[in-house]
Amino acid sequence: MSVYKDAARGTWYCRFRYRDYSGKLHETTKRGFRTKREAQRYEMDYKGAAAGAAEMTMDALCDAYLADRKVNAKKSTYSALEKVIRNHIRPAFGRRIVSKITKAEVRDWENALHKKKPRYGTPYAESTLHTISAQLSTLMNYAMKYYDLQHNPVRSVGTIGSRKPRQEFWTIDQFRRFVQAIDDYPLMRMVYILLFFSGMRVGELLALTCDDVDFDKNIIHITRTALGRGMGYDTPKTPYSKRNILMPPDVMALLHEYMGSLYELPKPPEPILPVTRVMIRWNLNKYAKKAGLPHLRVHDLRHSHASYLIHHGVPITTISKRLGHANANTTLSIYAHMYAESAEDVAAMLNQTFHDEKMWSKRGQGDTKNNAGAWKFKG
Repeated sequence: MSVYKDAARGTWYCRFRYRDYSGKLHETTKRGFRTKREAQRYEMDYKGAAAGAAEMTMDALCDAYLADRKVNAKKSTYSALEKVIRNHIRPAFGRRIVSKITKAEVRDWENALHKKKPRYGTPYAESTLHTISAQLSTLMNYAMKYYDLQHNPVRSVGTIGSRKPRQEFWTIDQFRRFVQAIDDYPLMRMVYILLFFSGMRVGELLALTCDDVDFDKNIIHITRTALGRGMGYDTPKTPYSKRNILMPPDVMALLHEYMGSLYELPKPPEPILPVTRVMIRWNLNKYAKKAGLPHLRVHDLRHSHASYLIHHGVPITTISKRLGHANANTTLSIYAHMYAESAEDVAAMLNQTFHDEKMWSKRGQGDTKNNAGAWKFKG
């Protein structure tokens, strides 16, 4: 190692030569390390990354991966994956050499995630476990593709959790009880009514300004989405998420009444609903408990909207456009179970029609159950 003490500054620095992926020799210097060990680790990581080998630490791999993703990922996507890496992968594997991480270590880590109860004594949701586990697998695949890692231990062990969370929803009667319980917070009541009756994502709602609301045509224009606190705004989740949502006139009248009650209307780009995700989530739990309703995630209000439309026979293509999905197949992949659950209702409805219309008449005698000619179509 070519590590030295900088006596004048009281820090450490490293000066070393390395070969890049083509074999060309280079020299570099890096200063400002608090300890000798930090300088040594930096040199090792730098050489490993430059040579295109997996002999680097997980911290170095994470840095390379994030730098790559930052170029082409949406801000919201990048922020989410950086958070997973920072909170779950770096603490566990940050100082480990990537090629030396074993299947047993990965399995121990996954088991620890299963047992962890990060908030209020509640374990991680199955979808959260899957996201964390899959992110480690993605990092290992990245190392295989660009740094010659020979195998991905996560792939051998398998990811944990479930890719798709169980979707809960409230019926219209349950939602009515919930809204009635919010008797002291007009702003939050307006937030939940808009989420339930529009099906928009919470980020889309938080980004709404006066320019996005057309009271003459009862339309809400979705043009952007709010990121995390202090991160500003971005384009919606997909190109298809830019859409115009035709709203119920009574809901728009309520929104107009709410905005008229303000001392001063917000001006673009100020949001018309100055709340945060934390406020929406916290108050949803608070008033659901007050109304005696089952727990619901904020995103489940969007599922509740879709469920309501599905069970009222709205065409899947119409629902897809309203939710901002790329196509009807995307909507079906999310809500197919709701259609399956309504299969018995469809059969019952058809049977009732069959019975009421008296389209068939008996003929003949004896055991009609096994007599193919015992029934005659009234055509």
